[in-house]
Amino acid sequence: MHKDRQQALNAEHLVSSGAALMLEQPDLTAQKLADLLENQNSTSLTAMSDAARKAGIKDAAVRVADVIKEVAN
Repeated sequence: MHKDRQQALNAEHLVSSGAALMLEQPDLTAQKLADLLENQNSTSLTAMSDAARKAGIKDAAVRVADVIKEVAN
Protein backbone atom coordinates (compact mmCIF):
# COMPACT_ATOMS: atom_id res chain seq x y z
CA MET A 1 0.00 0.00 0.00
CA HIS A 2 1.24 3.46 -0.82
CA LYS A 3 1.15 5.68 2.22
CA ASP A 4 0.45 8.72 0.04
CA ARG A 5 -2.63 7.20 -1.69
CA GLN A 6 -0.85 7.23 -5.07
CA GLN A 7 -2.97 4.40 -6.47
CA ALA A 8 -6.21 6.06 -5.34
CA LEU A 9 -5.18 9.38 -6.84
CA ASN A 10 -4.30 7.70 -10.13
CA ALA A 11 -7.69 5.99 -10.22
CA GLU A 12 -9.71 9.07 -9.25
CA HIS A 13 -10.07 10.23 -12.87
CA LEU A 14 -11.81 6.98 -13.81
CA VAL A 15 -13.93 6.97 -10.68
CA SER A 16 -15.06 10.58 -11.12
CA SER A 17 -15.92 9.95 -14.77
CA GLY A 18 -18.07 6.96 -13.84
CA ALA A 19 -15.71 4.49 -15.49
CA ALA A 20 -14.68 2.67 -12.31
CA LEU A 21 -15.50 2.01 -8.70
CA MET A 22 -13.01 2.36 -5.90
CA LEU A 23 -12.58 0.42 -2.72
CA GLU A 24 -9.50 1.77 -1.02
CA GLN A 25 -7.06 -0.75 0.39
CA PRO A 26 -7.57 0.12 4.08
CA ASP A 27 -11.30 -0.56 3.60
CA LEU A 28 -10.83 -3.75 1.58
CA THR A 29 -12.41 -6.84 3.03
CA ALA A 30 -13.75 -9.90 1.25
CA GLN A 31 -17.28 -8.92 2.28
CA LYS A 32 -16.99 -5.32 1.07
CA LEU A 33 -15.58 -6.48 -2.25
CA ALA A 34 -18.34 -9.08 -2.61
CA ASP A 35 -20.98 -6.45 -1.82
CA LEU A 36 -19.51 -4.04 -4.35
CA LEU A 37 -19.48 -6.68 -7.07
CA GLU A 38 -22.93 -8.04 -6.23
CA ASN A 39 -24.41 -4.57 -6.67
CA GLN A 40 -23.29 -4.45 -10.32
CA ASN A 41 -25.50 -5.51 -13.19
CA SER A 42 -25.30 -5.36 -16.96
CA THR A 43 -26.68 -1.82 -17.01
CA SER A 44 -24.13 -0.46 -14.54
CA LEU A 45 -21.26 -2.34 -16.18
CA THR A 46 -22.26 -1.08 -19.64
CA ALA A 47 -22.42 2.48 -18.28
CA MET A 48 -18.93 2.11 -16.78
CA SER A 49 -17.65 0.67 -20.07
CA ASP A 50 -19.07 3.61 -22.03
CA ALA A 51 -17.61 6.07 -19.53
CA ALA A 52 -14.20 4.37 -19.76
CA ARG A 53 -14.18 4.77 -23.53
CA LYS A 54 -15.00 8.46 -23.18
CA ALA A 55 -12.40 8.98 -20.42
CA GLY A 56 -9.61 7.34 -22.36
CA ILE A 57 -6.95 9.32 -24.16
CA LYS A 58 -6.68 7.66 -27.54
CA ASP A 59 -3.26 9.05 -28.40
CA ALA A 60 -1.73 8.58 -24.94
CA ALA A 61 1.11 6.40 -26.21
CA VAL A 62 2.07 9.00 -28.80
CA ARG A 63 1.97 11.76 -26.18
CA VAL A 64 4.21 9.81 -23.82
CA ALA A 65 6.64 8.98 -26.63
CA ASP A 66 6.79 12.67 -27.63
CA VAL A 67 7.64 13.70 -24.06
CA ILE A 68 10.34 11.03 -23.84
CA LYS A 69 11.87 12.17 -27.13
CA GLU A 70 11.76 15.79 -25.99
CA VAL A 71 13.43 15.00 -22.67
CA ALA A 72 16.03 12.80 -24.34
CA ASN A 73 17.19 15.61 -26.65
